[in-house]
Amino acid sequence: MEADEVVKDIISYGYAEIPERGLSEEVCRFYDYGIGRYNGQIVHVANYRYGSKRKQHIRTPDKQFFWLGGGTAHVELFGQHLYQKQPYLIITEGEIDCLTVAQLKLKQFLVVSVPNGTANATKAVLNNYDFIRQFELIYLWFDTDKAGQQAVEKLVMQLPPGKVYIIDSAPYKDANEVFLASGANAVLNYIKQARLYRPDHLISVEEMDLEKVMKTPENENFKVGFNHFNNFYMGLRKHELTMIGAGTGVGKSTYMRQLAYDLLMLNPSVKIAHIALEETVTKTLLGFVAMDNNVALGDLYLNRELIPPESMKASIGKFKERLLFYDHFGSIDPLNMLQKIEYLAKAEGIDFLFLDHLTILISGLEIQDERKAIDVFLTRLRSLIENTNIGVIMISHVSNNSAYRGKAPEEGGKISIKDFRGSGSIGQLSDNVISLQRNIVAKQPEDRRRTEVYALKNRLFGENTGLMGTLEYISGKLYETEVYHA
Repeated sequence: MEADEVVKDIISYGYAEIPERGLSEEVCRFYDYGIGRYNGQIVHVANYRYGSKRKQHIRTPDKQFFWLGGGTAHVELFGQHLYQKQPYLIITEGEIDCLTVAQLKLKQFLVVSVPNGTANATKAVLNNYDFIRQFELIYLWFDTDKAGQQAVEKLVMQLPPGKVYIIDSAPYKDANEVFLASGANAVLNYIKQARLYRPDHLISVEEMDLEKVMKTPENENFKVGFNHFNNFYMGLRKHELTMIGAGTGVGKSTYMRQLAYDLLMLNPSVKIAHIALEETVTKTLLGFVAMDNNVALGDLYLNRELIPPESMKASIGKFKERLLFYDHFGSIDPLNMLQKIEYLAKAEGIDFLFLDHLTILISGLEIQDERKAIDVFLTRLRSLIENTNIGVIMISHVSNNSAYRGKAPEEGGKISIKDFRGSGSIGQLSDNVISLQRNIVAKQPEDRRRTEVYALKNRLFGENTGLMGTLEYISGKLYETEVYHA
């Protein structure tokens, strides 16, 4: 007979001890758990109530289960009819475990089980929710296997918060296994050791490592070469997401590359990955070499002989063991990129990731909702940053929405966080948001070279926002011409 087969007629039964399970005739009689015969074999008969009606859950010697007397819709929990205003309730996964615990005769507890194990545990609890919620405390004792623990995770979301305790019988599978191996006192001890359910990641102050809280962490702030950045942000930090935005051609990539270069030069132990999706790895490497030799990237790219081979090798030698690239051009599946970042953090041991840029990562894919794709990517990236303790510095394009304020972003127009292209999550999930503003079409050369750097968001030092400084591009590098203090 299949496990889900339903037969209308119930069978007769009697009561007896079940020695292989350590169960007395007394507890079986009290719970109306009998022994009967079905199709020529001896079976266990668990009697469930449904108002004045009775349904039978049959267990065969080879652990096949089926129902007699109708289906399980709206049946009470096994043992529910024994309620006598006990303040505490224990819900087990199966009838045998229920009988095992009930055999201890704990006067303050009613012990019940769900009718179909883990399969429909949530439905059974919801069907009897009004009965369950009246108890002061509710204990869940399910099997320690994967199915049992998954059922617990679902059940706790349906039960009254602050009332639910979890009984974990590991290394034993369930209550009956505890009883057979170690006796009644062991069962009682597991109940006493039950823990109040608390959603994942919630922690009380008492549980925190106060020594860690009171000790200033080492290598928390990593200085960069820009004084304006150090003044406002106190340097770069791991476990933070820093977003840089500007109009097309303003100098986002140069600014970020210089942050990366200075980070390597000023912090000899730091290891980074620099992913530039709009240029080849050759061009990216030449950008670092150009900065190290104070020449313009464009000049070096067209004429590699600008730097003698020995000097170029010396420059590369400064960071070759601490700098990783990703050889890919254009868009890439966001999930694939997240996997790459996780590998870089866990397997390669990077401290910081520089990603240029968010917009091309998403925009070239066949995605109907670019905004949602950015939301999902950044949410998962933010979680990954916390789990791997790396810092991420990323570029994003800005839209032309700022043009309504009088000028486009490439013409020196003011940029706000809402101008970052694609999603509001950029401003919400980033720890730091920086904008570069430059008029690339100004009449005077000195005006075209002048870049203003603004702190639009500063999560750690919230008041440190506004104009941080001005830069001028000279011989391949950005130099500070004005530096402001927060």
